Amino acid sequence: MLGGLKNYSAAEAIINLYRNTPFKYGTFDCWMFSKQVIEAYHGIKIDIAPDYNGTPGSIRKIFKRLKVKNLNQCLEKIADSYNWKEIKTEFVQPFDLILLKINDKYFAGVSNIKDCLSSGKIGLIAVPKKHIVRAWRISEHSWEIQ
Repeated sequence: MLGGLKNYSAAEAIINLYRNTPFKYGTFDCWMFSKQVIEAYHGIKIDIAPDYNGTPGSIRKIFKRLKVKNLNQCLEKIADSYNWKEIKTEFVQPFDLILLKINDKYFAGVSNIKDCLSSGKIGLIAVPKKHIVRAWRISEHSWEIQ
């Protein structure tokens, strides 16, 4: 894939795949959803956690390798390694990487035009933007940093 290629139809295909697919760590979870949508839309490859399979052991392994303790720190580390700039939550645009907080739980997601999208127990969930805790803009040159 060419980096920086904005491809809404490819991202929409990933979004539709998650629409009615139940949550499953390592396959259909919030990180895999966010990663796949961002890769499809922006035409980039995110190789930070290639060994992630959703098991608690693989999560601990990634957190240890990245020297982080939670999803918030993990997303920050990924964004930093790809040179994605943190932005104010009120300035999110479609296909920005976001961290959501819902009922004291954190989720990775992507911004949409009116709301935010993430993977939930019964498939894709749309969440109001008021739940965004942090957001990162995907850089036009992020495919060059790997």
